[in-house]
Formats: sequence, C-alpha cells, structure tokens
Amino acid sequence: MALHLHRAERTDALADGLAAMLAEPMADPFATELVLVPAKGVERWLGQRLANRLGVCAGIEFRNPRSLLAELTGIDTGDPWAPDAMVWPLLAVIDDSLDEPWCTTLANHLGHFADGEERELRQGRRYAVARRLAGLFSSYARQRPGLLIDWADMPADLSWQRPLWERLVARVAADPPHIAHRDAVAELRTAPSALPPRLSLFGHTRIPATEIELLQAVSAQHDLHLWLPHPSDPL
Repeated sequence: MALHLHRAERTDALADGLAAMLAEPMADPFATELVLVPAKGVERWLGQRLANRLGVCAGIEFRNPRSLLAELTGIDTGDPWAPDAMVWPLLAVIDDSLDEPWCTTLANHLGHFADGEERELRQGRRYAVARRLAGLFSSYARQRPGLLIDWADMPADLSWQRPLWERLVARVAADPPHIAHRDAVAELRTAPSALPPRLSLFGHTRIPATEIELLQAVSAQHDLHLWLPHPSDPL
C-alpha cells in the first residue's frame, strides 16, 4: 500500500484522472469507493463530473477528511477537546485563576479588578472570551501541535496562555489532543481498519498538519490517492 500524489493546474483534469482510476474496479466488485472532499459544493460538482465520464456515479461515498479521521481515531462523538465542549471546563479554570499573577492580563480584560458598570460589562464577556480561547486551543492542536508541547513560539504578551492550557489539561479527564493524536497515528499504522483498500482525497488546497500525519498513517495499509490542484510540481 502507498500514498499516490496526482497534481494538475485544473480541477477538471484531476476529476477526469479520478474517473479513469475509478473505471478500473477494485478486486471486490461490491467494495465502496471512498472519496474525501473539502466541501459539499465540491462533492456535488465532482459527482456530476464523474457521472458524465462514467455514465453513472454509483458505489462512491463522499466524506470530508475531518469526519473520517475523527471516526478512525475514536473521537467522532463526545470529543472533550472540541471547542464547544472545551469551553465549559475552560470557564471554570479562568474563574479559579483570575487572582493569580500570570492571569492578570486576562483578569483585567474580564473586569475582575473593575467596579460598577465597567465590571458588569466586562464580566459579560466571560463566555465569549472562553469560547474564543477554546477555538484557539483547538486550532493549535490541529495546526501546530508542537506549540502545545513547548510553547516556544508564543509571544511574551500571550505567555498567560500556557499556564491556562496546563490547568485546563489537568481538569479535563482525557488525554490532551497532541497525545491522543500521537497514539492514533501509531495505531493507524499497524491496526487493521474498516476502510476500503483504495481511497482518494480530492481538491484540497490546504490540509492541517495533524490530518496530513493521520493520512500518511492510513496509507501504510491502504492505497491513498491525493488529487491536488496546484500549478507547480516542485512546490
């Protein structure tokens, strides 16, 4: 099994290449072809293009990479590190930390040291601020997981994020996302999965670093075809 890279300047050329590959059936004629697409609009366009080239677009399942990888890593339901779930323990951590020196910047923003209407106004931001921070932490985990390990690239004026994250990790009863990701990659490289022997990822212009690592792990036991629109072979 291997990872195959297909590149073209035009997306329609990639679709025609995918159609040519799908015209060659897998060993199991009843196996479903799995095609990962970045958006519903791409799915509709690609389905029409394949139907035009193949006569019918049947036996093909379209999914987005994130939902598939969440299923493979066991976090498709009840992920405690999803932003909407993370926000509640994060709110509790913020409330418990407002008097600590490292939290002064955040405490000032939330009106912890203010009085009267100013205090009431700023404290009304609590949920919105916690939700934004939860989204940032989730983005770090997907885009820059190394940052959650050493925080070396964090600007000095945002240094309060590190102790906030560490206290959040201590509160949530689950492995932090960079640890869960490492374990999932190791398991996907060795453990059998229910995926078909051949699958494709079509039309993506950007893929988070963690998803790239997971897809590389999938290619250890499956033929993974990447159909990527890009004008340059070297790049």
